[in-house]
Amino acid sequence: MYLIDLFFKHSSVFYKYLQFEVIVLFIVIIGCMTLLFPKNYSHVIILIFFSVMVLELYTLTTLKTSDEFNETTFSKLNRIEKTMMIINKKATKEDFDYLYMDANLIYLLDSILWIVKYNPLEFYLLVKGSNNILKILYDIESFYNANGVYPENIAELYDIALDIRTKTINNMHNLIYSLPQKEFKEFTNNISNRYIILITRDLNKILTHLIKHNKQTGINIRTKIPYLFTSSYDPTPSSFQQFY
Repeated sequence: MYLIDLFFKHSSVFYKYLQFEVIVLFIVIIGCMTLLFPKNYSHVIILIFFSVMVLELYTLTTLKTSDEFNETTFSKLNRIEKTMMIINKKATKEDFDYLYMDANLIYLLDSILWIVKYNPLEFYLLVKGSNNILKILYDIESFYNANGVYPENIAELYDIALDIRTKTINNMHNLIYSLPQKEFKEFTNNISNRYIILITRDLNKILTHLIKHNKQTGINIRTKIPYLFTSSYDPTPSSFQQFY
């Protein structure tokens, strides 16, 4: 059963959220059914059976939706990687190994593949820089998970990511300026703002780790007091914003 697998074979963040949702849904179903129907042995058995069937269907539907989303995301990532290797013949898929960490960014970049022809180099630098920021985030989190502390050079890594962020935003602007402005004015504003939101979100994840590091080690002469970036409210929790 999917319910058994959910609680005994998975431990990732996604499955933990799903476990929580299933538990809450079970409590709600039991509560509502208890109020509506008489409390006797036979009804309790039926109630439990009904609840399990509903939760099994809910889990199956959620996992199927997740699988379809992951498959779509992988397909879009594959298109981006192929485009990058066309632009730079020496590039390989391994050069963009960390883009998978931000599905929203994948959806955005895939949505604007059709404008690559206007300035391939700037698009290449945009994607490469975005991947490098995610690599820094990955390296920091991997080090912490393995050692229980952050790397000593985390402040320097944050500075590097901050510099890359500035460059990638400039790459995005340069790409936009290559487009026919009269035709794509609204479009270009949308993709620029969306990219800044997404890349700032990733940078702030690095910043959060830096702040935690400072709390762990205390304030000293090497402590870097970081600047917290804020960005416009993003009402889209998942990768559903398209720009074509």
